[in-house]
Amino acid sequence: GTLPSLMRERTVTARVSSAMRSVDTIRALLATDTLGLGRFKRDSTLLREIASVRDEVSILRGLMAQSHGTAGRMANDKAVTAALTSVEKELTRTIEDIKRDPVRYVRF
Repeated sequence: GTLPSLMRERTVTARVSSAMRSVDTIRALLATDTLGLGRFKRDSTLLREIASVRDEVSILRGLMAQSHGTAGRMANDKAVTAALTSVEKELTRTIEDIKRDPVRYVRF
């Protein structure tokens, strides 16, 4: 019915907003020398947390590939699609860099 569809649409929109806020927080943390920002810390959990956000972005891109509901309408919004694609690539590169040089990112 209409109510479950409406709830699902709000969920997708909220998930996209939440994922993008997480990306912004990760960017801010990595741009400073602070030990933590929000739920993200410069410790052994950083790699796992970034991977989790990247996975969420990937899932959202998959949902947007579907052609129904809010996700389908958002898929037609080239700016949202491009932003999610760019963010996913950026997070993948960050993960690779952390694996190459963890001391640069993790503080003890």
